[in-house]
Amino acid sequence: MSLPNYLDRLREKIAVWMKRHYRLRQRQLKVVRLEDRRLPDASFALVGDILTVEAFDGATEAVDVSFDANSNEFQLELSSGTWLSENPGPLDPAVSLNGNVLTVALPSLSELQIHGSGTPIHITDSGSAFSIGQLTITGAADVVLDSANDIDSISIEADSLTLHDSDDLEISTLQVTDSVNLSVAGTLTNSVDAQIEVGGHASFEASSIVLGQHAADHVNLSSLSVTATESVEIDVDSAVELTGSSNAGELTLSSEGSIQLADTATLTVHGNTDLTADEIDVRGEFHSGSLTFSFRRTCTHS
Repeated sequence: MSLPNYLDRLREKIAVWMKRHYRLRQRQLKVVRLEDRRLPDASFALVGDILTVEAFDGATEAVDVSFDANSNEFQLELSSGTWLSENPGPLDPAVSLNGNVLTVALPSLSELQIHGSGTPIHITDSGSAFSIGQLTITGAADVVLDSANDIDSISIEADSLTLHDSDDLEISTLQVTDSVNLSVAGTLTNSVDAQIEVGGHASFEASSIVLGQHAADHVNLSSLSVTATESVEIDVDSAVELTGSSNAGELTLSSEGSIQLADTATLTVHGNTDLTADEIDVRGEFHSGSLTFSFRRTCTHS
């Protein structure tokens, strides 16, 4: 290439570059308002008839679980915020979303899991009674499910619990820092490896109660009252005090520590009462058809 040709091409490239640079300098930056978006405040996943709700971000303080018996639909309503599906792809045909309300069109659930995170949430129920195989709740403040639902088994970690059940109920886990009020129409039992810890008062009402009878379970109840038309059998791995009013057909209560009947407590057993502990101290009002005490150290009856 001759020198004149080379210089002509170089001049053309410089001219193109200067023209492009001039255009870039003429452009002005603009501030563009983005579309307003709300981040989800809780998420859910439905696999078959197993519903899991979780990832509460603190924007919502409560979740209400309701059931419409006419349409066979569960509804989970957040006190505020919105739901997000964790299932990939389109929503399950049984699921619909309307802001803070999640609707699941199923007559029953084999399992419902509610996992709180961050600030503990309040969990309530409303509407018609519903049927759930396994109910699992973690990270809850107070749980109030008093619609006489049909729940087979519970695993609950909360600050307090009130639960009414329409038939038999099995406890898998019960970790409650404050009080528990369980009312069961049938038999109240626990699984073979259940972990039951109640920091406050535990009130159990059922046709019959059988707790702590397995080698692998653990039952820690500091304050207790029971109501049963039939028998009550409870083996506690801690000292226990009977407070309030208790009534049973028969009572078998065993403690690895002491058993106390508080001054203001009333215990009425229509059949036999069998108490086994290191120390037994009966100070309140006590009525029993017959009595068996098995104590390792001392027994006081005032």
